[in-house]
Amino acid sequence: MGVFERIASAFSRKQTRARSLARRQAIAPLAIDQQFTRIGGALTPAAVSSIILEADTGYIHRLVDLGNEARQKDCHLQSLLGTREAALGGLLWKVPPAKKPGEVKPQDADRQVAHFVDGALRGAEGSSLSGSRNFTDLISHLSSGVYFSFGTSEIEWKLASGKLIPQGFWPIAHRRFRFSRGNGELVWWDSAMPGTADGVNLHKTFPDKFIIHQPRVNGDVPAREGLIRVLMWAALFRNWGMSDWLKLAEMAWKPWRLGKYHTDASTEEIDDLEESLRRLTSNGIATFSSRAEVSIEWPERGRGGRPEHHDLSEFLGSEMSKAVLGQTLTVDAGERGARSLGEVHDRVRKDIRENDAIAMAATIRRDLIAPLVRLNFGNDTMIPGFHFVTDDAVDEGAYARAVEGLVRSGLEMSQDFVRDRLGIPNPEPGERLLMGQEELAGEQDEEEIEVDVEVED
Repeated sequence: MGVFERIASAFSRKQTRARSLARRQAIAPLAIDQQFTRIGGALTPAAVSSIILEADTGYIHRLVDLGNEARQKDCHLQSLLGTREAALGGLLWKVPPAKKPGEVKPQDADRQVAHFVDGALRGAEGSSLSGSRNFTDLISHLSSGVYFSFGTSEIEWKLASGKLIPQGFWPIAHRRFRFSRGNGELVWWDSAMPGTADGVNLHKTFPDKFIIHQPRVNGDVPAREGLIRVLMWAALFRNWGMSDWLKLAEMAWKPWRLGKYHTDASTEEIDDLEESLRRLTSNGIATFSSRAEVSIEWPERGRGGRPEHHDLSEFLGSEMSKAVLGQTLTVDAGERGARSLGEVHDRVRKDIRENDAIAMAATIRRDLIAPLVRLNFGNDTMIPGFHFVTDDAVDEGAYARAVEGLVRSGLEMSQDFVRDRLGIPNPEPGERLLMGQEELAGEQDEEEIEVDVEVED
């Protein structure tokens, strides 16, 4: 086979591969009755322990269902996890071009690749027809790995102008996975899906189709990673405490109806007395035998302080806040909370966000950007970077004045550094540019000189 035949064959294989990726959805949606099981509220510590022990063997579907139900019952838990998951989705991000070792600036070809990747990610808006989600939703779904220990989405590829780009992303439910008992790796497993009984390694079976994010949270083995176990007990204790508190509140707002009967009262008379007391609750009217004595007493509303249920609920809520956000004062000010303390605690929270951002960026670069570049530019093309902008907002006016003063004092400063801090992109070739007064005056002087020369000639 000649050179041109090999090139044509490689191109044909690439096009076939592209069409294959663009057409199929590897993991099909399930019927709603197969998407979850209801754990319910009649739980005991022994039942919860059995679910966790089952998850330790790799079968995590019941623990996932329990975790989702706990989240749906507890407003505080939902707030914490929603805050953590949305933290990255609201950040700006950049795709810097790759540079060879020793290079000061990237090559034009590498800039073009980075520009293509940036546009492809921003253009991945999802599809209402296929149910795929946009890039921001992808980040939020993958961030759920902090809770469940992993997050997985399938890429919906499409062909556009001869290029293979992501159309959107299909989030995959966590309960459709388990951890292999052989080596502990995460595998796709649907109990009702043929061919998945032993589990399917998605990266090996469907290359370039899945993004799998497994952040390091507590440092345990993959099957026991994530915050779900530590949060589960706190959420369930809060749920049990709230249930008991509601029962107590119901009793506290109802009067106690006390009935006394004579020692020689018959069973029929005792039953009539109980029924009369019940009617007294429902409609305020009851009849009693002359042989019965009835009294109504209102219970005391506590002992002058807050009930123990309130303190327990607050304590467990603060423990959950520490586990998810690393602090409590930006969630609940507390009795002695102050703005300064809240700001200190908020910095701890930013540390966690930055760690999440680094881990997420590595996953996006490995499972999305690398296939995107390889499928469109070949295996020899360098992969651009990806990072979230986690720096605090810059006071542009103060920063510009500081830069001007430093430059006038003789400090040499990179334009790329200044542009990065202010979020100003490098100008594209041919774009109209804004110039300073000195540069504008210099250009005017050059024009006058050219005119004078022409006149003298």
